[in-house]
Amino acid sequence: MTSKKTKSGSYSKGFTTSLRDQFLKNQLRENKRKFSKPFTLNLLCLTYNVNNKKPTQSLEPVLDIVSQFGKENKQQIIFNSPKKKKTKGKKEKKDQEILIDFGENSKTKKQIHSNETQKQQWEEQDLNKRKKKDPNLPKEGQVQENLNKPLDRNDPLKNRIDLIIFGLQEVDTTAPALFSNDEHKANQWKTVLEESLSTLRDSYKKVASKQMAGILLFVYARSRLRRQITNVDLSEHASGIFGMLPNKGGVAIKMDLYDSTIVFVNSHLACDMKHMERRNQDWATISENLTFNWITNYDLNAQANNKILQTRHSPNSNKKENELENEMKSKKSKKDHEIGKKKRKIRKMKKSKLTQSKTQPQIGTNEETSGKGKQEQERERDREREIERQIQTQKQKQRQKEKENEKRKKLSLYPTNSKMKISNADILFWMGDLNYRLGNISRTEVLEMIEKKELNSLLKYDQLREQMKFGYVFKGFKESVVNFPPTYKFDPGTITQYDTSEKKRTPAWTDRILWNCNENHDVRPRGYCSHPKFTVSDHKPVVGFFELTLLKIDPDLQFQYKKKLTKELDKAENESKPDASVSTNQIDFLDCRYNIIKKGSFTLKNKGSGLVQFRFMPKNNTGQISEPWIRVTPSRGMINPAGEMEIFVQVQINHDTIGELYQKSKSKYEIEDILVLHLENSKDHFIVVRASYEKSCFGMSLNSLVSLKNPIKKRATDNKGSGNGNRNVKKNVSSFIPKELWKLVNYINENCLDYPGIFMQQGFSEENQKIPDILDNDLDFAFDGSPLSVSETILHFLNSIAVSVIPVQFYKICLESVKSKRDCFEIIKQLPIIHQNVFIYLISFLKQLLKYGKKNKLEKDSIALIFSTVILRSPTKQISWKKDRKDKIKRKQFLLNFL
Repeated sequence: MTSKKTKSGSYSKGFTTSLRDQFLKNQLRENKRKFSKPFTLNLLCLTYNVNNKKPTQSLEPVLDIVSQFGKENKQQIIFNSPKKKKTKGKKEKKDQEILIDFGENSKTKKQIHSNETQKQQWEEQDLNKRKKKDPNLPKEGQVQENLNKPLDRNDPLKNRIDLIIFGLQEVDTTAPALFSNDEHKANQWKTVLEESLSTLRDSYKKVASKQMAGILLFVYARSRLRRQITNVDLSEHASGIFGMLPNKGGVAIKMDLYDSTIVFVNSHLACDMKHMERRNQDWATISENLTFNWITNYDLNAQANNKILQTRHSPNSNKKENELENEMKSKKSKKDHEIGKKKRKIRKMKKSKLTQSKTQPQIGTNEETSGKGKQEQERERDREREIERQIQTQKQKQRQKEKENEKRKKLSLYPTNSKMKISNADILFWMGDLNYRLGNISRTEVLEMIEKKELNSLLKYDQLREQMKFGYVFKGFKESVVNFPPTYKFDPGTITQYDTSEKKRTPAWTDRILWNCNENHDVRPRGYCSHPKFTVSDHKPVVGFFELTLLKIDPDLQFQYKKKLTKELDKAENESKPDASVSTNQIDFLDCRYNIIKKGSFTLKNKGSGLVQFRFMPKNNTGQISEPWIRVTPSRGMINPAGEMEIFVQVQINHDTIGELYQKSKSKYEIEDILVLHLENSKDHFIVVRASYEKSCFGMSLNSLVSLKNPIKKRATDNKGSGNGNRNVKKNVSSFIPKELWKLVNYINENCLDYPGIFMQQGFSEENQKIPDILDNDLDFAFDGSPLSVSETILHFLNSIAVSVIPVQFYKICLESVKSKRDCFEIIKQLPIIHQNVFIYLISFLKQLLKYGKKNKLEKDSIALIFSTVILRSPTKQISWKKDRKDKIKRKQFLLNFL
């Protein structure tokens, strides 16, 4: 394949080679099943919101899967996709189960697990084509009874648990846990978990654990299986108020088991009945921000907490395991032992020669003895040479074998220049307190339906299933049949008593376990239930038992498949010239607003018979393919013959992305940029991206805001009529604060200082978008909505200011002065006068908020952490809970000196 010189003057051979390798890796990952052997194992998932309570009950009942799922129970299954009609006279196949299907992209399959071989199982699973041909299938929404086969108590292998996943929420919701990730309560739950695991027949070893404040995730594996787990990595994302507090969000653990990548996510989404859109948004941001390294050196064996859990059955169960370890060690050292044996022979012969030479007399030796000695020496030398030759030939053969093995060994299917997202996993489990409620139904009706056990009818009001059907969240995910009553909200200490407090929450299935897998793998649910007898929390734990079908790559088959794929790729590249077309050459984004993301796309279609390789070219030797306010994904790739790819263009306009342009006097302006789409060995395409934007009070500097007498959009209309743009500017502005900030703070002062959860809980996304329009257009702040939306808007407003309340040049000295109140006050005196006024105004407002701490449940530490992040902004301009924790603690302490 020849390299082509690009317009920038540099050859694209390196790009072509890397993109070609990436394309081959993608093809190998997608077709992994063709050169792999399937194997199955069992997995147990637990999700439990412990409501900040200490563990008082053992988790042994959760681990006893036979008692949980060993009884016959009828389940009702709702068919959202067609299924073959049952024929009379034919024996039904064993363990037949249809999963609930959500969305167009999900791939529902009939999962048949019989006594046949694994190959027959793979052939029987693919029913997507045959579903459309059979008109006599149950209609959508039809309910049919299915009798699940109980677990066999006499078959310990089928009922053995190979992987155990514990997902806990609200382990610790106190302030120290939010700020310093306190592990005291987490360790208490860990002790209870491991004590419960010690009751099982097999021994277990902790693979990994991840904690983010009150969200905690554990992964345990059988000790023999733990050796096959590699590339473990951890991730987290906080989605609490303003993306800072980790009281809401998700944690994840990724691992490779043999040659299958599995990801486990434990999340706690936004609460409250009205916050359904916020929950959808939380899911989207968590999914986008949980990333991993494809290949890691995460050595969990070196950690002290990952010792094998000693069980009461361990002496008997580990006997064969220890024998196998010794056998593997002996096999491993067999070759080294043979080579060492020959080396020891040479050493003995050399020692014997030295001793003979020392003991032989130097004088008086006759000719016969000397002649015999010379012959023996020559024979010994010949023997040494032969042994050395054998060693050398053996080493050469070993080197040749190693070279051959390097060619034929398992090829890495992981990209080297990108991060892994959870959507790249072969199997993904998502559990947690998802907080979706029952909508459009009263509490009394819900309680009546629960009492009558009309769960299938009640599930029609479930927000999660409704949003999944519309494709808003959890696209392609599946859930087992829900045949247990709602798990929230109970009176703590009771088994069946739902909330009797003043709020009287409506019961709901907030605690869920969902999963997704690609075509090469399979997940079969074997049980799904709750445990009402756990009375510590106001939630009930939910347990799922699954059978996973994973893959183990055959290196020889993989080598042959890659060889064949490479030949086909070379042939396609050499025989045809690439040709592609774009669906449009211009993308317009109208009425963009500050910091609101707008998305567009265009389609790149391969019209030729060969592969199309594309990338967006950087401009002006900056290395950037576009202006900062534009983001393009993917920026490079390959398209198969007759294929197409949708390329997404995202626009986000704020002070950081458009820089000096934002400080110009225009109230409305248009910006544009040209993207250069380069095709290898073909012509380039040019995509024009345009955006129209109306200036907002968000993103302006404090000086500019104080100089405005009227709202910014009202000022623009007045200027058009009068022709004088400086009429509303005051010369003496030193004693003012921004009117927009005063309106927001005054609204809380007058209406909701004692509102529970203010500045700690998120507002409504629709209201958060309306409030900036009100501030830009109206003299009076006429807002009728949630106080939580106003408090969140205050944080966004302070964070959007072009120069933070305490400018960046004071950042370092502020962190260095946190131990001295006097020094902190001296720093404030050095600020510009407008910045001083805003800082003093905010401190007095926070003190007023803390006076109502018993009602609004605010603490000094929490309010100082939140406001210090926007008042004393980091120069890196990154707001992330997991980064610069030390700086965050110092920023919090700086603000506490004034509270």
